[in-house]
Amino acid sequence: MNFLSLTESTARIALQFIPERVPIPTATLDPSLTATALSQLQAKELLLHDATFNSLTTHLKSITTFARSILDADAAWAVRLSRRAGRD
Repeated sequence: MNFLSLTESTARIALQFIPERVPIPTATLDPSLTATALSQLQAKELLLHDATFNSLTTHLKSITTFARSILDADAAWAVRLSRRAGRD
C-alpha cells in the first residue's frame, strides 16, 4: 500500500525534488543512412525523456498542491474549533 505522510514541510520538500530541466545535447552527424537512423532514435529518446520529466514534475507539483490544501484546511479547522471552544 502506498501512502503519503503529510507534515508542514511536505510541500517544500516536494518542490525541492523537482529536477532542474537541462536540455540533453544532440548529436550532429554527416548525412548518411546511419545518421538518419540515429537522429530518429535520438528524437524518440528525447520525447521519452521529456515525458518522464514532465510526469515527475506534474506529480511533485500535485503533491505540493495537495499538501498545502491540507495544511490550509487544518488551519481553518483549528480556527473554527478554537472559536467554538471559546463559546462553550
